[in-house]
Amino acid sequence: MILCETSFLLTETVDQLSDAGFERLIAVGPGAEAAPDRADLVAAPADIANADSRAAVINKLIAHAAGRWMLICFNGELLFYPYHESRRIQDFTEFLSWERRPAAMGYAVDIYSDALRREEDAFSLQDVYFDTEGWYGFERGEEQAEVFGGLGWRFEEFTPRDMTRVNRPALFWADSAVRIRSDLWFEDEVYNAISCPWHNNPTFALMSVRRATALRRHPNFSAGVKSFKWPCSEKFSWSSQQLLKHGVIEAGQWL
Repeated sequence: MILCETSFLLTETVDQLSDAGFERLIAVGPGAEAAPDRADLVAAPADIANADSRAAVINKLIAHAAGRWMLICFNGELLFYPYHESRRIQDFTEFLSWERRPAAMGYAVDIYSDALRREEDAFSLQDVYFDTEGWYGFERGEEQAEVFGGLGWRFEEFTPRDMTRVNRPALFWADSAVRIRSDLWFEDEVYNAISCPWHNNPTFALMSVRRATALRRHPNFSAGVKSFKWPCSEKFSWSSQQLLKHGVIEAGQWL
């Protein structure tokens, strides 16, 4: 499910998820009207203007998709999991099923261009960086944590409160009894766990332009900030190995 707040990078998001192996794609939200015409995609304009209406739309579609693995992301969020280059999303979800895990934890990792005004919404696919340092977390109950970092940490004063946390359990086994809250975490806390009691589980990243575009729209942001880059920025090579090397994602016991 692609939550389309706008149409920015929607085609690229659709193409990348399809290439990863997702069999069915659903674009919902005001930006869905610009979705490409393709057999594996359904576009459904819907009200996702606030967190409560967004959760209501998501929960309807979760019930409809019961009995399948499901991913929730936004337009401009590109999926990377361990061994992404050589393995399909079905390989990843099959391993999670073997692990008896109903969900995998993901991290919305900010990607950004080196200059604010170079391209539309301060982003260029040819010139992309991410933060390799500055990530931190707090324990939240058993086998759970809240993780922060990226642009939301570095520019906290300009970041909406609902966009400061970077981790969310966005890949999960859909069931009619499963419900998501307005903060995009689940009512059933088992779905919100980073790992299971017996060992670490693999995680994934959604390389996301969402915070960069939100900051770019802030009326006071660009007056004093000339670049998103800082000493711990690294050019993204579009490889899962780079993310594994920096500990942004983990393979767990998946070999």
